[in-house]
Amino acid sequence: MARSTAFLALFTAALAGFAGPLRAQTRAPVVLSVPADTRAAALGDAFIGTGSDASAIFYNPALVGRAGGFALGRAWYGADGALIQAAAATSSDGRGLAVGVRSLSYGAKHVPLPVTPPLAASQAGLFGPGTAAQEQAATVAGALRLFGIPVGVAANLLEVRVGDLRGGGATFDVGVAHWLGPAVVGLAVRGLGRRLELGSGPSAQRYDAPMRATLSAATRRLAVGPLDVDVTAAVSGWDGYFAAGGGLEVAYWPIVGRTFTARLGLRHDDEGTRPTLGAAVQLDNVAFAYAFEHFDGGNVQRIGLAFRP
Repeated sequence: MARSTAFLALFTAALAGFAGPLRAQTRAPVVLSVPADTRAAALGDAFIGTGSDASAIFYNPALVGRAGGFALGRAWYGADGALIQAAAATSSDGRGLAVGVRSLSYGAKHVPLPVTPPLAASQAGLFGPGTAAQEQAATVAGALRLFGIPVGVAANLLEVRVGDLRGGGATFDVGVAHWLGPAVVGLAVRGLGRRLELGSGPSAQRYDAPMRATLSAATRRLAVGPLDVDVTAAVSGWDGYFAAGGGLEVAYWPIVGRTFTARLGLRHDDEGTRPTLGAAVQLDNVAFAYAFEHFDGGNVQRIGLAFRP
């Protein structure tokens, strides 16, 4: 009971931060904030933490303590932008270790010289041609139980290139997770780090990391007749940024080891409100997934492969 009370206190403090004054800031690199899991992307970018695969490293490092296997994914932002991600994790008795990489390429929008072409600030900026830009993040995370509550820490090593210019830096993520009744609830703060500087001299561009706190909740898998149902939701915010999303996942397995899943979600952020959707096929321990999301600038299509022993 005491652990649940402490966890709820953390939730209350985070929500109070969301309600504070908003002020717009330019934050980059965007590779740290775009959806990094095909399943989550189909569910409004609300990651399901009840039986985590290795992609948990990109959402809440505390969930690494129950993650395992590996996950691969690729997203296409129209014809000019692409994201590739990969992660592997192992865990036992609430302790876990995971590594992951994300690589994002797109066209940085043209501006008059001598100003450096600016990095994308959101997913909407990943569509269309421009100066070749690449953002990369390598992540390592660890998790354990502290006073009975899963906690985790992750470190992200960053590299950004736009044309012949290069920048770098590091950020850190911290997270906790806990079962509250029928749901696993998580709190993660991501993007703690120093300012990123791209270029030099008067034309240099300076960016703060896309720091945000995310509250998430996902139910245990519910049996509804012949179907299995999962529900998940998440809300994120920090210093001018706010986003919320969630979704419903319905799975049907006519025989053991063969599962067919449909996913539907809703996402709201600075770019508006839009539906997300996806599907998956699981063959024993291997799952193949697809996700779709529409923006005014184009469509995002994702494919993913996940293996959990």
